[in-house]
Amino acid sequence: MVPDVRKRRLFDTVHSGPLAAHLGVQRTLQQLKTAYYWPGMTKDVHAWYKQYTHCPMSKPPPSRCHAPLTKVIAGEPLDIVPIDIFSGLPSTESGYKYIQTTSPSD
Repeated sequence: MVPDVRKRRLFDTVHSGPLAAHLGVQRTLQQLKTAYYWPGMTKDVHAWYKQYTHCPMSKPPPSRCHAPLTKVIAGEPLDIVPIDIFSGLPSTESGYKYIQTTSPSD
């Protein structure tokens, strides 16, 4: 069983920690249940989830319409290279704190 002082910290880490994705109540519960258990876990997660007003999952959809997605045609290989920058990690001994990822475009 998980001590009371650790329960909320586990929820915060799974729901909105540096490697989390604001998954929602059910998926957050699934993540927690893979390694932890305490009586009333489901009730606790539902209650904590309601307190997250800044969570993207609890916000309503945008009120304005977005432009439709269109396919972008590249003239040559590597004309377009999608990247993502991952942050929120502890700094390395060298002072690095970001990871840049790339993926091949279709």
